[in-house]
Amino acid sequence: MDQRVLGDEEFVERVRGRVKSGIFARRRRHGVSLREIGRGVGKVFGIPFGELRGRGKGSGVMEGRRLFSLVGREYGYKGREIAEYLGKDPAAVTGYMRREQDLGDKMERLILFLEGTRKNFNN
Repeated sequence: MDQRVLGDEEFVERVRGRVKSGIFARRRRHGVSLREIGRGVGKVFGIPFGELRGRGKGSGVMEGRRLFSLVGREYGYKGREIAEYLGKDPAAVTGYMRREQDLGDKMERLILFLEGTRKNFNN
């Protein structure tokens, strides 16, 4: 079987780094609901849940939407599902996901919060 990766060198290195660091290995597909992700963004970063779905374009709200979209993707949601939940155009969600490199630390903080909440809820 032929194994090729399409993309420039920077893209390939980013993907390899994520796979090696185990970012993808830990997430269960749809293991956290989109609603839980939205609430997590609100609790961890102080962005009210309603504002993620609203019309606001302030920098904090836009960053919250980007985080929501990126973490949603980590849990196996498709861009179309995320866009529908946020009430946004799928192209906007695709744009949010392109700016991942700026938010790696915040993504991990949110994921750790979500995983911890889930464990506490299940015990």
